[in-house]
Amino acid sequence: MAVPGQSGWNVDIQGIAKTIDFLERFDKETAKVLKKDIKAGANEVAKASRALIPHDGLRNWGAWTYSRDGRDLGFIGSWVKRGIVTETQRTRMSGITVGFGYRVVTKTPAGAIYELAGSRSNEPMPRAISKKRPVNRYPRTLFEAYYSAMPHVQEKVAEAIRKLEREASD
Repeated sequence: MAVPGQSGWNVDIQGIAKTIDFLERFDKETAKVLKKDIKAGANEVAKASRALIPHDGLRNWGAWTYSRDGRDLGFIGSWVKRGIVTETQRTRMSGITVGFGYRVVTKTPAGAIYELAGSRSNEPMPRAISKKRPVNRYPRTLFEAYYSAMPHVQEKVAEAIRKLEREASD
């Protein structure tokens, strides 16, 4: 589910890989429209996650440069929100698409720390985040956003597929 240095959540649709592969070979314009509509649905999860990011991660968690390698680990809510994006996730074998979907990830180090702090550690900072913003599941905002937005995402994707079916039958 997660990529090192990132925290994320997959948005996959059963059987879509074969459809995308077929359309990309025979009807590129329709493939573009379908991928755009599916991505719009996945963006709903990203939007819901951004809405759950606080202005401050913790009191005094502002500028913070990691001394070992100079990475900026500072938490500024607007930066963390901008770092939550939707990415295409595609798997190909011998030029054939066998997996296709979108992934909502947080690309900032502070966002990844915020999403996962307390999931495996009982050190002071993760404990403080968990105390201030308790959650039952991790990643902290992406999990909740996924399940709150998914009914709307499924509705959008189903409508996009119905629209393509109507256009194909005309």
